[in-house]
Formats: sequence, structure tokens, C-alpha cells
Amino acid sequence: MQTIQLIKKIDQDGHLRLDVPMQNVHTQNVNILLVIEATADKNIRYDFSDLSGQLKWHGDAVKVQREIRDEWE
Repeated sequence: MQTIQLIKKIDQDGHLRLDVPMQNVHTQNVNILLVIEATADKNIRYDFSDLSGQLKWHGDAVKVQREIRDEWE
């Protein structure tokens, strides 16, 4: 059994084309397991600016924060 990891780009037509040279495996049936995982940048941070002004707070935020801190002690 061989494990091969490739990073390929999907073409404009939406096709993934693979050309995998197999060593020591000629003219026989093989079992292929294909796992597709997007390799998008995992360091992308969500931009919360679209929520600006959308959330409403009723009450004294500083008072509530102090109460929460008191619970930690």
C-alpha cells in the first residue's frame, strides 16, 4: 500500500486532473481513496465590522463586567 499526498488546483471547468505515477504496480486493479480538503488560508480572521451598530446593550456594561470579575475571585 502506498500513501500519496498531492496538492492540485481545480481547473476553470471545475475538474481535478490527476496524473499519478505508480511504481511497481503494473496492469493490476487498485483501490483508490480520494479525500478532498480545501486548502484555504487558515489564518483568515473574521471581520466583525459588519456587526458594528447591530448589537444593542441595555444596562451598565461596566457594572456587569465588574460583577463577572467578582465571581472569578
